[in-house]
Order: sequence, then structure tokens, then C-alpha cells
Amino acid sequence: MKYIITFCLAFLLNFSFAQKIYKTAIGIKGGYPSYGSLNIKYRLNNIQSIEGSIGGSAIGVSSSGVILEGMYEINSPLKENGLEWYYGGGAIIGLIKEVDLNAQNGMSNGFLSGLKGVIGIEYTFEEFPLNLALDTGPVLLFSPLISFTWAGALAIRYSIFNK
Repeated sequence: MKYIITFCLAFLLNFSFAQKIYKTAIGIKGGYPSYGSLNIKYRLNNIQSIEGSIGGSAIGVSSSGVILEGMYEINSPLKENGLEWYYGGGAIIGLIKEVDLNAQNGMSNGFLSGLKGVIGIEYTFEEFPLNLALDTGPVLLFSPLISFTWAGALAIRYSIFNK
């Protein structure tokens, strides 16, 4: 019985790893403006994808909170198998608590909102269902203060539901 289970598991693993384009990738993403985020990227087709993250806030030197990001991206393959570049944009919302040493109570709470652009590169291994992505882009915040900054992040995701 254990040989049958081992054979079936090996067959399924081999089948899932042999695919080149993932349908969904789930993992972690760290960088700015959110760090330690849970991240998911879902391919609508071979070109279009949506990406979402939820995680801690890195806005400001002395702030904490949670940020939710939603992105729409266009993927384009490069010559190397499994290597793609992508670009897109989306929205950021969140709740932050910022330490303000000049304020009377020392804390201020705020709703965070903004727009984010992204350009990046990702690689999906053929032998193992691992996806690595590195991206950067501008961020325009509308609240709690209107500001412009630059963001960047690294994602490590497990590729599933390959085509």
C-alpha cells in the first residue's frame, strides 16, 4: 500500500512541476510600503493577472498598522523559459497608527489610501513550483497626508494550479 501511495505522490508531483505557466501563486512579499505581507497572484490568462497583498505597514519611520494592496498587471515572457517581466497598477488602503512625539497623547491614527504603479521581473522554476518576483514603482498617497514615494518589494511564492 505504501508503494502505491508513494508512486501516486511522485506522479502528481512530477505532473505539477512539469508545467511552465502557473495559474495561482501564493506566498510572502516584503518591501515598502508594506512588509511581511501575505501575497497571492492569480493569472486571468497568459498575459493578465491580478495580485493582492495584506500585511504590516512600513509607511513612516515610527508607524504600525495594516495595508491591503490590489494590483492589475500585464505579464510578458522573456527569452529565458520561466522568466517574465510585468507592469501594472492598483490601489492601497490601510489603517496606520503613527507615533507623534509632538502630539499631546503621542499617537495618531489614520486611514491610508493611495495609488501604486509597478514594474518588475519574475522567475518561475521549471523543476520546482517556486516563483520569485522583484518589483518597484511609484506610490501616490492621498491620506493621511498627500505624498509621493517610491516602493519596492521581493516576493517568494509557491506556484499552484499550473496550466
